[in-house]
Amino acid sequence: RCVVLEEAGTRIALVSVDLVGLQYPAVQEIRKLLPGFSYVLVSSTHNHEGPDVIGMWGRNHFSYGVNGDYVAEVVHKCAQLVKDTATRMTREVTVSFGTAEDRSLLKDSRQPAAFDAVMRVLVFWTKEGQKAGVLVQWNSHPEAMGAKNKLITADFPWATVRELKRVHACPVAYFTGAVGGLMAPPAGPTTFAYTERHGVEVAGLASRAVAAARPIKLTPMKVEARMIYLPVTN
Repeated sequence: RCVVLEEAGTRIALVSVDLVGLQYPAVQEIRKLLPGFSYVLVSSTHNHEGPDVIGMWGRNHFSYGVNGDYVAEVVHKCAQLVKDTATRMTREVTVSFGTAEDRSLLKDSRQPAAFDAVMRVLVFWTKEGQKAGVLVQWNSHPEAMGAKNKLITADFPWATVRELKRVHACPVAYFTGAVGGLMAPPAGPTTFAYTERHGVEVAGLASRAVAAARPIKLTPMKVEARMIYLPVTN
């Protein structure tokens, strides 16, 4: 999913993929394919139920779990999605920002328990007062299916996006925010039924945020980024 915004010659793309964490070299490749953009942000939902794009889950401790052809396909499809979205930018929009909070939809299984239970949304409106799209930002690991699941799925954000599209009749882009140590859905049966139900509950919280949204200005647009290096120990 992606959102493309343009104002006074500044064009940015916000891309979300249902993966555990698309790595920086792949993001650089996507950006190379989109030279007309001032900035391209590529965000992973941190989905635990998708293909390995990091390399930590090979057949054993000595094998690499990433399929290079698959990553190349993701890079190509992300860039093409942004290009296709940009060609459909024919409408001016206004924007509203809203929040809602529900701590019962999250848990933090690591100490100290600290998590962000605020749902944030941007609602884009046409001049005719119709919703042009909704950007959702929620802070939770998509891992409702549990560690034993071997099927590829977008986990609960799938149901969240589906439900919001049904309720608001517009495109929906889902982004994961700061998930910290291990912010995750509350413990439940690791089934598709539970995953779907949880996703629908998250969609309900997002709809509350949409209802509370108030107009804001996103202009003038400006993006700054800086590469930083942090010392780590193992």
